[in-house]
Amino acid sequence: MDSKLKISIYSHDDEYIDLLYSSDKEFIGQCTNPILTVNANGAKTLSLSLPLKYFDTKQEDYVENPRWDYITNQYKIRVEREDEATEEFVLRDYSETHSDGDQLMIDINCMSLAEFELGQTGYNLSFSEESLYIYPDNVDPSDPD
Repeated sequence: MDSKLKISIYSHDDEYIDLLYSSDKEFIGQCTNPILTVNANGAKTLSLSLPLKYFDTKQEDYVENPRWDYITNQYKIRVEREDEATEEFVLRDYSETHSDGDQLMIDINCMSLAEFELGQTGYNLSFSEESLYIYPDNVDPSDPD
Protein backbone atom coordinates (compact mmCIF):
# COMPACT_ATOMS: atom_id res chain seq x y z
CA MET A 1 0.00 0.00 0.00
CA ASP A 2 1.05 3.66 -0.10
CA SER A 3 4.01 4.82 1.96
CA LYS A 4 2.03 7.06 4.33
CA LEU A 5 -1.58 6.43 5.21
CA LYS A 6 -4.10 6.34 8.03
CA ILE A 7 -6.99 3.91 8.33
CA SER A 8 -9.88 4.86 10.62
CA ILE A 9 -13.21 3.28 11.47
CA TYR A 10 -16.54 5.12 11.50
CA SER A 11 -19.99 4.10 12.76
CA HIS A 12 -23.18 3.64 10.71
CA ASP A 13 -23.93 7.31 11.48
CA ASP A 14 -20.52 8.36 10.09
CA GLU A 15 -19.13 9.17 13.54
CA TYR A 16 -15.39 8.70 14.07
CA ILE A 17 -14.65 5.74 16.35
CA ASP A 18 -10.92 5.05 16.35
CA LEU A 19 -7.71 4.89 14.37
CA LEU A 20 -6.96 1.35 13.16
CA TYR A 21 -3.65 1.89 11.37
CA SER A 22 -1.09 4.63 10.83
CA SER A 23 2.12 4.39 8.85
CA ASP A 24 3.42 7.58 10.52
CA LYS A 25 3.53 6.19 14.03
CA GLU A 26 3.12 2.69 15.33
CA PHE A 27 0.80 2.07 18.25
CA ILE A 28 -0.01 -1.10 20.10
CA GLY A 29 -2.97 -3.03 18.82
CA GLN A 30 -3.03 -1.48 15.35
CA CYS A 31 -4.02 -3.38 12.24
CA THR A 32 -1.42 -5.12 10.14
CA ASN A 33 -1.04 -5.98 6.45
CA PRO A 34 -3.35 -3.39 4.88
CA ILE A 35 -3.80 -4.40 1.23
CA LEU A 36 -5.73 -2.29 -1.27
CA THR A 37 -6.70 -4.19 -4.42
CA VAL A 38 -8.15 -2.77 -7.62
CA ASN A 39 -9.94 -5.42 -9.67
CA ALA A 40 -10.01 -5.49 -13.48
CA ASN A 41 -13.48 -3.89 -13.44
CA GLY A 42 -12.21 -1.00 -11.27
CA ALA A 43 -13.81 -2.20 -8.03
CA LYS A 44 -11.62 -1.65 -4.99
CA THR A 45 -11.29 -3.90 -1.97
CA LEU A 46 -9.36 -3.46 1.27
CA SER A 47 -8.16 -6.22 3.55
CA LEU A 48 -6.29 -6.03 6.85
CA SER A 49 -5.75 -7.99 10.06
CA LEU A 50 -6.26 -7.03 13.69
CA PRO A 51 -4.78 -8.88 16.71
CA LEU A 52 -7.15 -9.95 19.49
CA LYS A 53 -4.51 -9.38 22.17
CA TYR A 54 -1.32 -7.39 22.45
CA PHE A 55 1.40 -7.13 25.09
CA ASP A 56 0.86 -4.16 27.39
CA THR A 57 4.17 -3.03 28.87
CA LYS A 58 2.46 -1.25 31.80
CA GLN A 59 0.56 -4.35 32.90
CA GLU A 60 3.35 -6.65 31.68
CA ASP A 61 0.78 -9.03 30.29
CA TYR A 62 -1.34 -9.61 27.21
CA VAL A 63 -4.55 -7.58 27.14
CA GLU A 64 -7.52 -7.65 24.77
CA ASN A 65 -7.39 -5.18 21.92
CA PRO A 66 -10.26 -2.68 22.40
CA ARG A 67 -10.45 -2.15 18.61
CA TRP A 68 -11.67 -5.74 18.26
CA ASP A 69 -15.10 -4.60 19.55
CA TYR A 70 -15.41 -2.04 16.72
CA ILE A 71 -15.33 -4.62 13.93
CA THR A 72 -18.98 -4.60 12.94
CA ASN A 73 -20.56 -5.29 9.56
CA GLN A 74 -21.23 -2.22 7.45
CA TYR A 75 -19.09 0.10 9.56
CA LYS A 76 -17.13 2.48 7.34
CA ILE A 77 -13.39 2.30 6.93
CA ARG A 78 -11.73 5.50 5.75
CA VAL A 79 -8.28 5.39 4.16
CA GLU A 80 -6.40 8.70 4.05
CA ARG A 81 -3.30 8.74 1.85
CA GLU A 82 -0.26 10.98 1.79
CA ASP A 83 -1.52 12.83 -1.31
CA GLU A 84 -4.63 13.77 0.74
CA ALA A 85 -6.85 11.44 -1.28
CA THR A 86 -9.48 9.77 0.86
CA GLU A 87 -11.19 6.52 -0.02
CA GLU A 88 -14.07 5.00 1.87
CA PHE A 89 -14.90 1.34 2.28
CA VAL A 90 -17.58 -0.69 4.01
CA LEU A 91 -16.68 -3.56 6.28
CA ARG A 92 -18.31 -6.57 4.60
CA ASP A 93 -17.00 -9.63 6.39
CA TYR A 94 -14.38 -10.86 8.79
CA SER A 95 -13.05 -14.14 10.07
CA GLU A 96 -10.96 -15.25 13.00
CA THR A 97 -7.65 -16.91 12.21
CA HIS A 98 -4.45 -17.83 13.98
CA SER A 99 -1.18 -16.21 12.95
CA ASP A 100 2.13 -18.06 12.67
CA GLY A 101 2.83 -17.35 16.34
CA ASP A 102 -0.58 -18.85 17.21
CA GLN A 103 -1.95 -15.38 17.96
CA LEU A 104 -5.69 -14.96 17.38
CA MET A 105 -6.30 -12.43 14.59
CA ILE A 106 -9.35 -11.14 12.80
CA ASP A 107 -9.03 -10.83 9.01
CA ILE A 108 -11.18 -7.95 7.74
CA ASN A 109 -12.48 -7.58 4.17
CA CYS A 110 -13.98 -4.33 2.90
CA MET A 111 -15.53 -3.21 -0.37
CA SER A 112 -15.59 0.32 -1.75
CA LEU A 113 -18.39 2.49 -0.42
CA ALA A 114 -19.49 3.45 -3.95
CA GLU A 115 -19.87 -0.17 -4.99
CA PHE A 116 -21.69 -0.99 -1.76
CA GLU A 117 -24.17 1.86 -2.20
CA LEU A 118 -24.78 0.94 -5.83
CA GLY A 119 -25.60 -2.58 -4.71
CA GLN A 120 -28.04 -1.22 -2.12
CA THR A 121 -29.98 1.01 -4.47
CA GLY A 122 -29.65 -1.11 -7.60
CA TYR A 123 -29.56 0.14 -11.12
CA ASN A 124 -33.25 1.11 -11.22
CA LEU A 125 -33.95 -0.99 -14.28
CA SER A 126 -37.51 -1.75 -15.14
CA PHE A 127 -39.00 -3.81 -17.93
CA SER A 128 -42.40 -3.49 -19.46
CA GLU A 129 -44.13 -5.94 -21.74
CA GLU A 130 -43.73 -3.48 -24.63
CA SER A 131 -39.96 -3.22 -24.18
CA LEU A 132 -39.57 -6.99 -24.35
CA TYR A 133 -41.11 -7.13 -27.82
CA ILE A 134 -39.43 -4.21 -29.58
CA TYR A 135 -37.55 -6.53 -31.94
CA PRO A 136 -39.51 -8.46 -34.58
CA ASP A 137 -39.59 -12.23 -34.48
CA ASN A 138 -37.03 -14.02 -36.60
CA VAL A 139 -38.87 -15.78 -39.41
CA ASP A 140 -35.84 -17.21 -41.29
CA PRO A 141 -35.94 -21.04 -40.77
CA SER A 142 -32.23 -21.42 -41.62
CA ASP A 143 -31.14 -19.00 -38.84
CA PRO A 144 -30.55 -20.93 -35.56
CA ASP A 145 -31.30 -17.82 -33.51
